[in-house]
Amino acid sequence: MSASYYVSANEAQGARWEFTADDLMSATSELRPDATVSAPSGPHGTIEILLPGEQGDDSVLYHSGEPVLVFRE
Repeated sequence: MSASYYVSANEAQGARWEFTADDLMSATSELRPDATVSAPSGPHGTIEILLPGEQGDDSVLYHSGEPVLVFRE
């Protein structure tokens, strides 16, 4: 069984993320050139980042509409 971990800014307390989906895609490509990054579908789409590892790819999703990062175990 696998789990997913959700990370978001606490908007109720006035927190927000200052990066955009484009910023995340650029930073990922710069820091991890071996990563595969999918473009979002639409202005509030989801980006999938696949990071190659020794035991398979690790997946990170970024839902730009909410915004929230999802890490899969």
